[in-house]
Amino acid sequence: LHDHNVGMVCVTHIPTNGGLVNPVEQVGQVIKSYNEKNKDSIVYIVDACQSVGQWPVSVKSIHCDMLSACGRKFLRGPRGTGFLYMKQTLAESIEPSHMDHYCAQVELDPADTSSDPTVVFRQGAGRFEFWEASIASQLGFGAAIDYAQSIGVKAIQTRVTMLADRLREGLANLPNVSVHDIGTVKCAIVSFSAEGISTLYLKTKLESKGHCLGVVPSSSTPIDSARRRLPGFILRASVHYFCLEKEIDTLVEDVENLVMIEKEKVSPV
Repeated sequence: LHDHNVGMVCVTHIPTNGGLVNPVEQVGQVIKSYNEKNKDSIVYIVDACQSVGQWPVSVKSIHCDMLSACGRKFLRGPRGTGFLYMKQTLAESIEPSHMDHYCAQVELDPADTSSDPTVVFRQGAGRFEFWEASIASQLGFGAAIDYAQSIGVKAIQTRVTMLADRLREGLANLPNVSVHDIGTVKCAIVSFSAEGISTLYLKTKLESKGHCLGVVPSSSTPIDSARRRLPGFILRASVHYFCLEKEIDTLVEDVENLVMIEKEKVSPV
């Protein structure tokens, strides 16, 4: 850190594909120790968009200065919701790029109203909020958080890890199917593709059989995709605690059958 004159470290806890869980706690400990030893102030930011709702997340354990997450993914909240955590000391020193009359007040010197106005930001996180907001979405987001906490994030992590491992193992044993997940610790996101079959076509066929899958283009993870030479599109299965083992096995069977059918189409007679 010292040799590279680092001022900020940004880490994605769980990327949008690849199943990887980055060691954000260990990274945070390294930065914390460095800052204490060198009396420095490297800012540590964590993107927890894909992890909140499927993985335990503690800003105290991570030792981060900022952490952001959205509501619509594994928390299963409304689209357009999310939250930002920021240390109080940092929040007081950062000015938002946009503002309205809710996050800041314009003050004039009553003794000289012709003077330039002064912008005074709200204290704490309020300076990053706006007057206009969807109250219904915020209430839905809160309900989603309460629901996840009622089940227990640790219990959710245990369940989705087991289901994802089951799916990876099943897909990895299929001919002409590649699982694109990496890392020592893997999450509930399972990424795969089939040789010689359009990912979009395969998604459509699997959806017609009742499976809900996503497609991740290489543009979503351009550096990782280029370095690992991933296909232009890969399928993403995001298993959750309410998925059944039978549903996981059925997905593997349907992928196997579709790959076999497509292979027979191109095989010489």
